Amino acid sequence: MKKLDIGCGFNKRKDAVGIDKNPLAPADIHHDLNIFPYPLSDNTFDDISMINVLEHLKDVVSVMEEIYRVARNNARLHISVPHFSGVDNFTDPTHLRSFSSKSFDYFIPGSELFEYKYSKTAQFKKIFCYIGGKTVKPFWKNPFLYWINRNKDLYERRFAFFYPQMTIYFVLEVIK
Repeated sequence: MKKLDIGCGFNKRKDAVGIDKNPLAPADIHHDLNIFPYPLSDNTFDDISMINVLEHLKDVVSVMEEIYRVARNNARLHISVPHFSGVDNFTDPTHLRSFSSKSFDYFIPGSELFEYKYSKTAQFKKIFCYIGGKTVKPFWKNPFLYWINRNKDLYERRFAFFYPQMTIYFVLEVIK
């Protein structure tokens, strides 16, 4: 299994190819992620990780198309981004955007947002979406977080700013 860490910074997985703009980061490839195409071959990676990176990049659609290009069919994409309700989203001056549970539906065939056709190429299947971080906690440890993830639409429309969450974690699968 070939792995890629996009925007790996200083947290690159040992068994992954890391790409990052920071020349001090232990990345295998130093490249500005706002410049396309990335210096990576087509259809190469089975597992792609992009943790706390996408909110800093200028063109989400182009990034998703690049990921689609370098990924193999059925590759898994792991994304962690700030939830729109989290205060850190507004604190960091380098954040260009925040995300909701439907932000990637523009790339998910069959979703109502996919009909906007923002991308001519990138298509994914949403495997997992968890508001509140990467680790799913048992419902008895945080019953409200459990409720949030069972009722994402209602939470984001009505309650997100009463009980804000810092991050949202997605697992997407590439469809080619």
